[in-house]
Amino acid sequence: MTHSERPSSNSTSSPLEPCLPKGPAGFGPGDLASDRASLLRGAILDSLAPPRSTDDREAQIPDSYAQTFSWVFDHHFGSWLGEDEGRLGRNYVKVDDEEFNAASRLHGGRVFWINGLPGSGKSTLMRYIHQSIRLGQALQPWTTDTPEIASFFFWESGTILQRSQEGVLRSLLAQLLGACPALIPKVFPALWTLVWKCDTAERVRTLAEWPLDRLMAGLATYFTLDHPRPSVLLLIDGLDELEGDPQLVLDLFQRISSCERVKMCIASRPYSVFDAVFAHDPSIRLQDLTGRDIVGFVRGRLSALPRYRGLSESEQDLVIRTVQDKAEGVFLWAAVAMDVLAETDDILRQLELLPASLDGLYRYRLLDTCSLPVHLSRMLQLMRARQQVASFTRIDDMSVMTVREAAIALEGRTMEQIQVTGIEKADPTTTAEQCRRLASDVVRASHGLLLVQQGKMPLHDRQINYKHRTVKDWMVDAQVWMDILELGPSIDAHMIHLMTILTLFKSPLARPRRARSINAWWPHIVLCFTHARLSLSPAIYDLLLELDSTLSWYWPRHDKDPRIDSWARSCFGSLESRGRNLFEDPFLALAIRFGVLPFVRRYLHERRYVPGQGRSLLEHATAFLVHRQSTIYPLSDPRIVLLLLDDTNKLDVNHCAEPPPPVPGNPTRPKPAKSPWQTVLEAIQQADRRGWIDVRSLEGRANVDRWVDIVRMYMARRPDMGVSVAYGWKDKKENPGELLKRIAEAYTYGPLEQFH
Repeated sequence: MTHSERPSSNSTSSPLEPCLPKGPAGFGPGDLASDRASLLRGAILDSLAPPRSTDDREAQIPDSYAQTFSWVFDHHFGSWLGEDEGRLGRNYVKVDDEEFNAASRLHGGRVFWINGLPGSGKSTLMRYIHQSIRLGQALQPWTTDTPEIASFFFWESGTILQRSQEGVLRSLLAQLLGACPALIPKVFPALWTLVWKCDTAERVRTLAEWPLDRLMAGLATYFTLDHPRPSVLLLIDGLDELEGDPQLVLDLFQRISSCERVKMCIASRPYSVFDAVFAHDPSIRLQDLTGRDIVGFVRGRLSALPRYRGLSESEQDLVIRTVQDKAEGVFLWAAVAMDVLAETDDILRQLELLPASLDGLYRYRLLDTCSLPVHLSRMLQLMRARQQVASFTRIDDMSVMTVREAAIALEGRTMEQIQVTGIEKADPTTTAEQCRRLASDVVRASHGLLLVQQGKMPLHDRQINYKHRTVKDWMVDAQVWMDILELGPSIDAHMIHLMTILTLFKSPLARPRRARSINAWWPHIVLCFTHARLSLSPAIYDLLLELDSTLSWYWPRHDKDPRIDSWARSCFGSLESRGRNLFEDPFLALAIRFGVLPFVRRYLHERRYVPGQGRSLLEHATAFLVHRQSTIYPLSDPRIVLLLLDDTNKLDVNHCAEPPPPVPGNPTRPKPAKSPWQTVLEAIQQADRRGWIDVRSLEGRANVDRWVDIVRMYMARRPDMGVSVAYGWKDKKENPGELLKRIAEAYTYGPLEQFH
């Protein structure tokens, strides 16, 4: 919707009405003022608020040149902040500043768009605006109340919640409702009614997830409230760093901006999708306005250098003009260039050698002049490997390494050293020294293009990340990455990560305590198995066995039979879903589900697996036959299935595990188990109903080829063709022949024709 299409403030209906739920019914003033209502408001706010790490992005934005942006409140942005409702939409009178007028769209609207090239200082400007005392002063003419200011800083290199639709919506709602919790029942009427009726356990389960439609409806509802909602200013930085298609959020923001008593300042790169949406809103192109700011910043940095002060006045002017010209409005280039000039004896000569592009400057700093090339290469390989695993598993809190993890990873421990290390508390003095040295080496090796997180947390818990998104983007280039690898010997970063996590388990910072803490261990367990799957080193076999031994030491067992009680068994579903069912070799089952083929092959070859009663390993091997379903696990691997079906193991595709005995006093009989053959067929049936079978794209056909191979292996083992298949109540019962024939007829694709 363009500005001209937006309803006026006199419109009798809200542009958000179609997506709004009704208010909660049946709750009187006494109910909403009760202790129970207060508890529920707190519970909803606590579950809604994203982790504190989501706010880290703003804190990590450098403010070394933030004060150069003081002009922003003296120009059209300051005027826009103070415009009252009746005057929004008019054209601003041009100020006596040709540069600003040329770089600005001067007509009014409730959205102000700050756009700029990569590195032009958008995030620094947004942080300056958010934290400036002048912001509140500039807003005073707009409204008679005290406006609520909510902000979100997207971060492509951060956690999922720092770059997703869910993250921005949860953060904004948490800020707005945290300022006025009494609005929660009105903003989430259906949820309020539901949790009012829940006991504690049900409430925790209900609030554990926040579906996107609930968040969008909640934010829309908030902005249609009249009283007592305050006026609101939203500050959204880095919208171009939103993961996925931004259109959903853009549509919501457009509808919100049509409501009264709301303004939005949005910063992003000048992509066409944003220009199309904000074409009728006031805006500025930041790189066209930072020339004077860069001059001020450069002069301030250089004036502290004795070598610069020793230059003649004309030479000093030449240095400043050259930096300004090469930067082309990109503040980041100027900042990195100042770091280079601070280290040189010949400023004029060094400035002449500096590449004029950010990519060229990164190459110069990281590849051409690195003083610790081997250290840097290993560090970057480790960072990329961790990001690869975190991206696949979606465990976003583990996407970057902590200082302690990096210190252990770069320490160079051998497999033998890890195996002989007992489980004991790490020496705090040694750990502190390792972390201090690592933090210093990282910054020195990268010339400051890798940074250690700032804050009050202990050094060992601080994260290591890129100075700017453009540094990470530059490394995506294949040739750049090859050059980084050539700085030092190539390493198996995935194996090193596995060794590092194992060391964290064996040498904790607190005294080791035996406990059934599977929830606390789980993120690291996922990383271990996923790194193991991606590693090419044969050492992963011994490392995973050592992981099993270590976690078994921590795990106090209540039953001697590992099929009933072990840490690995506890990784499969909830306590209720596991019940007293027997799990054959739970650790092997976990490796199978994570698709660690080399480990499974050697484990079976060494005859460590002894078949017995329990859930068939084939169930784990085919748990994600057609679709990953947003899990941490990979798709089923035909090679692992073949290993389990070979003549040595002879697993039966028709085998049904015996149900566990009923619990005394509980009349509910355990459900009969299904055979591996049944579960494979049900997976195909579900995939067909949910539209997961794709024979149009190359990727889709490759996926079909993969699971067809598995079905073919099963059919070669004389499966029961009379079994009844129905995955859920939406599926009709059919036998294997009927199902496979129906699939073959529905999808015209060669490999499926064998099922006719």
